Amino acid sequence: MRYSIPVKFIAFLLAVCLVVACGVFITSIVFLENNELYTTDLDTQHEQWYKTLGHRIAWVTAHRYAAEQFGRCPNSILDALYGKDSGLGSGNWHVVISSDGHILREISDPISDGTVLVFNILTEYPVAIPANQVLPTAPSFASAPSIASAPTSAGDAHAPIVPDAPTEEPVADSLYRNKIEIWERGVSTEYLLEYYKGPAYQVTVTMTEKAFESTYFGTLMQIYPYRIQFIFFLIWSLVLASATLIFLFTSAGRTKDGSVHLAGLTRLPLDLHLAMTVLVEWPLVYIFVQALRWIGADELNPGNVSMLILNAIAIMTPILGYLYSIAAQLKLDSSYWWRHSLIGRVANRILNVTGLGVKGFLSLLSMVPLMWKWFLLAIVMAASLLASFFVWQSCTVPWSTVGQILFWISLLVTGVIVCYGGYAFGALLTGTKKMADGDLGYKIPTKHLFGSYKQHAQRVNALSETAMVAAQSHLKAEQTKSELITNVSHDIKTPLTSIINFVDLLAKPHTPEEQTQYLEVLSRQSLRLKRLIEDLMELSKANTGNITVNIAQLDAAETVNQALGEFSDKLENAHLTPIFRAPEKPVTILADGRLTWRVLSNLLSNAVKYALPDSRLYIDLTQAEEQVFLSLKNVSRDPLRGSAETLMERFVQGDASRSTEGSGLGLNIAKSLMEVQGGRLQLLTDGDLFKVTLIFPQV
Repeated sequence: MRYSIPVKFIAFLLAVCLVVACGVFITSIVFLENNELYTTDLDTQHEQWYKTLGHRIAWVTAHRYAAEQFGRCPNSILDALYGKDSGLGSGNWHVVISSDGHILREISDPISDGTVLVFNILTEYPVAIPANQVLPTAPSFASAPSIASAPTSAGDAHAPIVPDAPTEEPVADSLYRNKIEIWERGVSTEYLLEYYKGPAYQVTVTMTEKAFESTYFGTLMQIYPYRIQFIFFLIWSLVLASATLIFLFTSAGRTKDGSVHLAGLTRLPLDLHLAMTVLVEWPLVYIFVQALRWIGADELNPGNVSMLILNAIAIMTPILGYLYSIAAQLKLDSSYWWRHSLIGRVANRILNVTGLGVKGFLSLLSMVPLMWKWFLLAIVMAASLLASFFVWQSCTVPWSTVGQILFWISLLVTGVIVCYGGYAFGALLTGTKKMADGDLGYKIPTKHLFGSYKQHAQRVNALSETAMVAAQSHLKAEQTKSELITNVSHDIKTPLTSIINFVDLLAKPHTPEEQTQYLEVLSRQSLRLKRLIEDLMELSKANTGNITVNIAQLDAAETVNQALGEFSDKLENAHLTPIFRAPEKPVTILADGRLTWRVLSNLLSNAVKYALPDSRLYIDLTQAEEQVFLSLKNVSRDPLRGSAETLMERFVQGDASRSTEGSGLGLNIAKSLMEVQGGRLQLLTDGDLFKVTLIFPQV
């Protein structure tokens, strides 16, 4: 319902009216505050209003009388300057113009019960001359007596009108201070007005309160009783306008199902819509401004105010429609309004073409050695400085000014390039010094570097990372070597010590039963020592690649079944039940049969040693994406110590006490043997679940 077109249309009209209402209330409050009607009452302001309006009436009537008497301007000019009939009506005021106690003119009928005000007005009167009769080089009207005293013919309607004042003294700086265009009988004539000082008159103005009805003060009197309500109306209008605009902009472009869909004017490119809005607004705003000038402050009555409000609504409607289109298009994505605009499309085309040219230029520039790049740049900078300086010194205006501007721009650009080169070179020197001092973790910041500087900084940073990786690898190799020596020494020392001790026992007196026991221990420890040495030799061969590999096609299921057959007794003694799941179709792998058997032997031996008794050993054979996956899963008897990566390390056994006969090399040897066959070994632990996956290439 909220996204339906009728609801949006009603909200749109309501928003326009509320925004205009806010403007009306703000304007009314400002008018009342400027006339101090929030701090004083209406009666206090009446006296000042009488004086203001009376002075205006006195000024207009006195100046028109002086213009009629001395300026002898045509009535059309006087009507344009002072209004028809002095801009005054009748019945609401009475005006008497006098001088030295003599009444010169009396306007309108006398008023018996009005307010009487007396003003002394010093007048100025205009003298009009057609613009086509003014000498273009004449400095002033008074200095051109040939024009002022030129004889006029009876048929020359546009001849200059000569003043006939007592002093004929022009007002200072008044020449051409006013220009007026008069239409008479369909013909337009432009006049220039020169003002002269006229006599002073005493003007008596008698007014009634009805004189304010059609003036600015009358409008204030009408809105004065609502001055407090205007504040509350303004607050409510602002709240309602804000809520309506928020609803309108959030629902812009939304359909009934909540999706965004542009329709109507919202589909127009925003720049085209803006141009249409400006074309519509231009005459509306012009009419509004002209109406304000025509109405003026003295004619701000309710009828004129209503006309202005309607004009304001007409102005606000296209503006709000354009804002509605912006809100709708911004909902699609942040760049739709730009890509959809006409300017955006043209700019994208220009950028694409320019980008191709820049890429081509940069590609060619990248082939130039760095030394030649700086050499060419130096030549360009020097040439631009010399050329602009030559134009500056040798050419005339305006080319000398252009040359001067180009010279300073070239000098500024040259300075910027030199300073930037120093900054970039300094950043590279600082970075290499820190790295040379051993701070391999330092990275040269490349945010403000460009071109060859940035490329060189990236290479240095990459070199630092390589050096850090090499240092870490070297440190790890040293640690591994130390651990290898320690572990090998420990694992060899344990059976060797046992052999030496039992040999000593055999050399001493002993019973036949003790001899049998000693020989059994010697046999077991010597075999353990033999297996350890064999494992070390095999691991060394696998890591160095010094091992013979014969890759052939093997039946994966048959290879697993053979290994399970060999370990059937050991699995049974360990109370493990093997469950082998394989595809119905034969699966062929590329591997070395001897090495694969060694890998499976190590894994099954680990299961026998470390798996939970009375549990199952799951062996799954699958194939996917030209690879064969053979996984072995079992539950560990003891809690697994460390992660999968830790268990893959050398001399790491499943039990922390190292009490089993294993060397801790089984998984590491299996991993190395898989790699020399072109396969992989993956280890996964999850709680007590131990899973090894062998990955072979598929035939």
